[in-house]
Amino acid sequence: MRLRPVLSVTGLLTCVFSITLAPPIVISWYYHDGETHNLMVTFLMILGAGAGMWLLNHRAPPSIRRQEGFLIVALFWLMLGGLGALPLMLSLDLGFVDALFESVSGLTTTGATVLQGLDFMHPSILFYRQEIQWFVALMLGMMATGLDQVSAYSAVATCINNLGPGMGEVSQSFASVSDAGKLLSVLAMLLGRLEIFSVLVLLHPGFWRS
Repeated sequence: MRLRPVLSVTGLLTCVFSITLAPPIVISWYYHDGETHNLMVTFLMILGAGAGMWLLNHRAPPSIRRQEGFLIVALFWLMLGGLGALPLMLSLDLGFVDALFESVSGLTTTGATVLQGLDFMHPSILFYRQEIQWFVALMLGMMATGLDQVSAYSAVATCINNLGPGMGEVSQSFASVSDAGKLLSVLAMLLGRLEIFSVLVLLHPGFWRS
């Protein structure tokens, strides 16, 4: 078991995860809800942690053995819960346990919550809570089409955040992805473009009644 390749890939995945904070930052800036600074700090913390892991271990052999692949998946899932809790701790002043519960609930699409007063919560935080549920639901859907977890995670992150090439099977192109996987990617690309929410508002009957 080689630890350096595991940490290198986990660091890259952590960097990719940091990009999921970009839409909440844009929403916070647009609505002036006061969360831009907290979200930017969280983004830099997660990006810095991921970049540090990768820089310290990126000279490791590029091939990943099966056992190392299992360790990457397990380690990254554990890290996701803690990293996903950071915005909630900074913005909502939650304790670590409550923030971790909320983060893991979203990442596992459980739906349970420790929060109250969601109707009065800042738009950027509401979007972030929903985003992590979309992200994992789409990733699980991509895995159901036959992609491994690293490729599925990277494909969803690439499509939602307009990042370009991903990792694993989608490092060059999406040619090997099944039709079902491509349709899920289309959905991820649409969800990643904030313009779709304007369209949804226009389609809602309440918009025309007000």
